[in-house]
Amino acid sequence: MTASAVARADTVVIPAPVADPLQGQGTGMCVAQALSQAPKSIDIISVQQKSAFNGILNDFMEAHVQDRKESALRTLFDLSNNNISGNKASLGDFTNAVSTCKLGGCNFIVNDDAVTSFGLRARGYLNVTPDLVAKKIHFAFYTDDAVSLTFYGNKGASYPVITREVVVGAPTWRVLNTVTFNQPGLYPLEILYMEVTEHAALELAYKVDPAFTDFECPASQDDCYPGPDQSREPLPSAPMAPTAPVAPTPVMPVVPTPPVPVIPGLPTFPMIP
Repeated sequence: MTASAVARADTVVIPAPVADPLQGQGTGMCVAQALSQAPKSIDIISVQQKSAFNGILNDFMEAHVQDRKESALRTLFDLSNNNISGNKASLGDFTNAVSTCKLGGCNFIVNDDAVTSFGLRARGYLNVTPDLVAKKIHFAFYTDDAVSLTFYGNKGASYPVITREVVVGAPTWRVLNTVTFNQPGLYPLEILYMEVTEHAALELAYKVDPAFTDFECPASQDDCYPGPDQSREPLPSAPMAPTAPVAPTPVMPVVPTPPVPVIPGLPTFPMIP
């Protein structure tokens, strides 16, 4: 399948959560990042296979348990290496979205760097409140290079939502898919991301709209956006706030909070009661 002819995925329906919904604001997402170097580098050939992407990235992150950088993300989900050379793809669709970060977004593990490859894993929970149940929620990424999103439900069931594997020659993508949650509660989620070289960007947004049409295409391709009856804004209007590993909150474009210090480690995941 060519980069300009990507089939849209079906809506993902998740029947049940792992726990009841919680009240209050969340504390952020657990994020781990590691450079593609010894003791394990990312196999650039294998990550071009959709079926292999998640396993390779998770194996890579576990191989770097001793040297990966771990933190809690508490800003809007807008990350960038702020490489402003060439087509400035690292700036993404949202600029100056986080007042405490740079123009293109908050820092990755490396910034202003056009040659260093790295991987990222973000884990947390989405608190699905009653008003979000049975709604068509469109999750949207602007990514350079590759990303996947997986939710988990009751009894450890996994629900892949998006996998945008590496495509040589088309590094920058806008990709969306729809999720419907049948019950309120806590749903674990995992985001896996890889930067190959040059520009790096990862923006996550959402939109609740039954009439909106998902799409997936290289960022340079305008003709696969929704038709004239819908907004041509390529992604929803703001990055989404992170979900929380301890006290989750619904994803909402809220006022950013300052980053918190590095945390000692990631929780066991998924956490099943």
